Amino acid sequence: MSDINKIFGHGTFDVATGSTTVYTVDAASGSYAFLKSVLISNVTTATVTYTILINGSEFPMSASLTTTDKMIAIPYLDVVLSAGATVGGYASGSDTVKYYFSGREITV
Repeated sequence: MSDINKIFGHGTFDVATGSTTVYTVDAASGSYAFLKSVLISNVTTATVTYTILINGSEFPMSASLTTTDKMIAIPYLDVVLSAGATVGGYASGSDTVKYYFSGREITV
């Protein structure tokens, strides 16, 4: 059994027409992961909208970051991801929202 703390991904979200898959749990039987923390940052001088996707579903919904609320941190999550599950998202504009996802990857 392996239990590894891991950066699931970091970078810049694509626009709404092309979501970015940040992380995919190994599809092998007995693999799963926990999404433990999320950082989202507005890198523009305008209000932006972003959406986080867990297995293609919005988590929890689309949200906005204004020019005064430049970043959101969700430091304590325990989202269980089964084998083959994905984490990703998109933003209202290209090169407007940066992301950082981390968690634990477990193989039994």
